[in-house]
Amino acid sequence: MLARGARCRMLVSSSASRRPGAGRYLEALAGAGAEVRVAVSVPLHLMIIDRELTVMWAGIGTDRRRGDVAMHGPLIASCFVQVFEHTWTAAAPRIPGDPARRANAVQEYTPQEREVLTLLATGAKDESIARRLGVSERTLRRLMTQLVEKLGVESRFAAGVQAARLGLVD
Repeated sequence: MLARGARCRMLVSSSASRRPGAGRYLEALAGAGAEVRVAVSVPLHLMIIDRELTVMWAGIGTDRRRGDVAMHGPLIASCFVQVFEHTWTAAAPRIPGDPARRANAVQEYTPQEREVLTLLATGAKDESIARRLGVSERTLRRLMTQLVEKLGVESRFAAGVQAARLGLVD
């Protein structure tokens, strides 16, 4: 499709983007013209073609026996387009980078900062993160404010996405 000039936008979860071989695959897609963004999570595995055909993965986990479901019609496609656009807007553009560049990014953050970002990415609450670090919630909030600023983003959610993009979360 990309070779024929079709527009392709792909959302990938931060965990999927860290799987072996994912970086090369995503860089190849981007090199072919696809727009790739990384989201903390991707709610649905689907493909929308010409705002008319929606193809959704109907399997459970890796069970390929259930296959895909194809749904025709602009009304159903528009519902899924809205979900996609909402997730796309919140996701961060994937910036390709070599391992050395990522290693440099990791070195800019303390082990404590990386642990906070990792726990944040798992959905841990402030109370739990503070307890795990052995600090007060107030200290944790101050650390989070500094991390958000250091990452150059405007929210905790964006900090998690940016941290995943930079390879800072375990």
